Amino acid sequence: ERGIAARKDVEDARTQLSVNQAALRQAEAALALARLQLARTEVRSPLAGTVVKRFASVGEQVDGTAAAPLFEIANLEEVELFGNVPAVYLGKIRVGARLPVITDAFPGKTFAGKVVAISPAVDPSTNVGTVRIRMSNSRRLLRLGMFLSAQLPLETRAKALVVPAQAVYRDEQGNPEVYRVEGDDASAVPVKLGIETKSQVELLSGVQAGDTVILTGGYGLKDHAKVKVREGS
Repeated sequence: ERGIAARKDVEDARTQLSVNQAALRQAEAALALARLQLARTEVRSPLAGTVVKRFASVGEQVDGTAAAPLFEIANLEEVELFGNVPAVYLGKIRVGARLPVITDAFPGKTFAGKVVAISPAVDPSTNVGTVRIRMSNSRRLLRLGMFLSAQLPLETRAKALVVPAQAVYRDEQGNPEVYRVEGDDASAVPVKLGIETKSQVELLSGVQAGDTVILTGGYGLKDHAKVKVREGS
């Protein structure tokens, strides 16, 4: 009877040990979950910066995952300008180049910018690409969303033959041309373009100084169409 009782006590003890171990594991899992939930009550930013947007309100229940961000943080010590540059000028810009940046918010002041990236593609609808220009902003003068302009070191030429940009049209293949007027006859003349600005285009060949070209109304005009010239002011 003693032997039987002793064996039963051992088996009971082992059973109780298993029960206690299972309870311990359950308690440890609950503790780990509680610690995780506690950690989620404290929001830590991966970088030092300034809160520029808030997506949650006081008292709102959140899940603490990346799918539902609470804040947008920005490092305002350095800011970047995403500049739109015509495709014809992209090849003249190099990563690492220093460019002066200006803004109407601070007339007469120039910010030092550095090109950090150049878009490998252009927008086919506008024929422009994006250039990223980084600037120091230790004085916090520049704010997110401001409009700025970078000054590009473009080529200049003396005595260039230029026409208003709207005088240059494109044929069905996309090649540039102008409509030269002689008397009452307007003929399409292929031209080679040089330096371009927003308002003017340099013509390297196709027409000569003194030629009369159509400024507006050239789209859809047939070659050698009869026109009536109206002198511009």
